[in-house]
Amino acid sequence: MKKTENLRGLIVLALVAVGMFALVFAVQAFIAPGAGDNREGSATINVSITDSDGAVRHVEIETSAAILADALLEHNLIEGESTPFGLFVTVAGGVSADANNQEWWQFSKNGEPLAVGVDRTVISDGDHISIELMIGF
Repeated sequence: MKKTENLRGLIVLALVAVGMFALVFAVQAFIAPGAGDNREGSATINVSITDSDGAVRHVEIETSAAILADALLEHNLIEGESTPFGLFVTVAGGVSADANNQEWWQFSKNGEPLAVGVDRTVISDGDHISIELMIGF
């Protein structure tokens, strides 16, 4: 009977250890991949900024940053406010979004809306970033 209890205890302990390992792996792999890291070498990304009048400004930037916000901030293409939810972009390409007019910046990467904020979006060489001033919440 004592051996059975010891064996159960070891099995439970092993399962807890495996669960903790899986949790640590999931956090590192999926929550913020590459956050704060610099890549080896550099990447070139193409950025298009569209204002409310439809005027488009195209910029090609070279960066060693691994995260979109870092690359855009490095080249003075965006400004924003740090919030508990991440960076809230208020200015893109020198154009301010006016919250009183329900204006906000929408970001896309390679034609797809960002799944996470600009400060958690990993970039790669050749990415196409679109920043568009939207009106209406």
